[in-house]
Amino acid sequence: MADLSLPSGIAFAKAAQAAALALSVVGAPPAPLPASAFAPYTLTLAPEQAPPLARAPESYATYTAVRVPAQAVDGFLGAARRGASPETEAFLKDLPSHFDGQSAPRRAAVLQTLDGLAHDAPREVEYRRALQRMILSDELTAVEPSLRGRGLTDRRRAEVLAQTSFRDLKWYHLFTEEMSPPEGITYMADGRIVLNVKSAWEKLPSFVGHYRTLFTHEYTHRLQSEGEVSQALGAEIPAVSAEILRAVEVYGLEGMRAGMSRLIPEALREQFEAGRRWTRAAAAKRDEQGFYWKGFLPGAAFELARTTGRWTDAWEFHRRVSSGVAPAKAARDILTAAAAVTSR
Repeated sequence: MADLSLPSGIAFAKAAQAAALALSVVGAPPAPLPASAFAPYTLTLAPEQAPPLARAPESYATYTAVRVPAQAVDGFLGAARRGASPETEAFLKDLPSHFDGQSAPRRAAVLQTLDGLAHDAPREVEYRRALQRMILSDELTAVEPSLRGRGLTDRRRAEVLAQTSFRDLKWYHLFTEEMSPPEGITYMADGRIVLNVKSAWEKLPSFVGHYRTLFTHEYTHRLQSEGEVSQALGAEIPAVSAEILRAVEVYGLEGMRAGMSRLIPEALREQFEAGRRWTRAAAAKRDEQGFYWKGFLPGAAFELARTTGRWTDAWEFHRRVSSGVAPAKAARDILTAAAAVTSR
């Protein structure tokens, strides 16, 4: 059992106590959670919000609307004090009942609080496993409209979650059918998704951010297996595009550029910038060969959203190109539609 009385545990407990105090004052204005309560750079943006342009990653120190639900605060404090125990296990089992139905910012707050607890006690696997289950449900809710252009139904949620799992990688996995296990894998025959958890996972800047973007990548492959997403540009193009757009939402543009996600290396970030230049170029000078580069499509989509001022247009462009529409036509149609709205 990890000793949560160590300084990191104390810092977490103090942050949670501050959260509890903020929630306990009836009628008081919302108080911001201290920045130490959360890992940085993992704010989930709602689709209707303005595009996350050239801004620094969000800071929870100034995000006053986020507060952990009152029902969860005592559980977090107790878990920080007790470590692994029947009471902690019962709290983690019950936590989804306080999670589902909350607003997106509040769900993000719960996830980040649990992320901090899991990092404080990496050997207490129940914290991480509870976090994993909640990440999947929350991320599927967030990306379904972006990737499919429709809301998530209960039936779809149950189906996808039942076929998605995390796997703790062990040394013997190097000698299985996967000689070099990837971060995640989607089985195209039946749509199953496996997200691998590598050793030293606690060194990730944000467990939540990492597995949000990874799940979005693999879920795009599932949509390919279901025939909703084309492979005309290559199997990886739509998946990497979705991953990068999601990383921009999760980490902010500057956070993604700075390499906050280990899934997006420098080469992909350079291709992203090339895609942005494609959108800015005159129509007659656009060469669509760049769309065979993995990072090009999300860059073009991002810049299109910057032009229209509507972040949803980035995902609209992504969906159209990923469905086989020529990039130039997709961009032209979206710009025309945006102009028509503006002129009203």
